[in-house]
Amino acid sequence: MTVEIRPLTGEPPVTESLADILIATVAAGGSVHFMHPVPREEAVAYWREALADPGRVVLGGFVDAALVGTVTLWLATPPTSRSAPRSGS
Repeated sequence: MTVEIRPLTGEPPVTESLADILIATVAAGGSVHFMHPVPREEAVAYWREALADPGRVVLGGFVDAALVGTVTLWLATPPTSRSAPRSGS
């Protein structure tokens, strides 16, 4: 068995595989900001946008060349309310 992690790009087969993973995750009760059932068009559109976003790095986990999992890294996020500067400070 070969396991590999690498950055993903927006080729249609990758986007389709990511949509499959998202739909299956939500159907199994995963808490990933989507409600079951996830329409396929919505899942594909989400991944197209995510993969095109320069503020994200999407990594895929492959087992024997099959995409089986993913993680998204946001390169910059807004400050939390506790760390945000207060107006007038």
